[in-house]
Amino acid sequence: MDKIIKKDVLEKIITYAFIMAAIDGDLDPKEVEIIENFTDDHWNDEWGDSEDFLNKLDKEVVEFFLPKPGRTGIEAFQKDFMNKYQDKLDNEHQIILIELMEKVMMADGVMDEDEITLLNLIKSTDN
Repeated sequence: MDKIIKKDVLEKIITYAFIMAAIDGDLDPKEVEIIENFTDDHWNDEWGDSEDFLNKLDKEVVEFFLPKPGRTGIEAFQKDFMNKYQDKLDNEHQIILIELMEKVMMADGVMDEDEITLLNLIKSTDN
């Protein structure tokens, strides 16, 4: 087990990782494997079943990506993203988040423009 992360912080980090994995329109199995392994490394069995946790976050991310009236283009997506996920992480967890997002981004061997934009957004907002 790696560094202990509280469940609410882990939830935020995993949600961002799922968004990174899905932003290019394709949830690659290698990306999912990285997210699952990260979750396993940081999961506390007292929290219940990690599969239920991952399924809940997956559904939340799928819902986030559903078309919404008036939302078109990456700028509108970024605004919605920042409105929904505006809670801040401390610097240590921010570094963990960025490292995980980079691993997810590179898992399929393709660095999509939207992935780069999302990563830069996270880096620039100290989210």
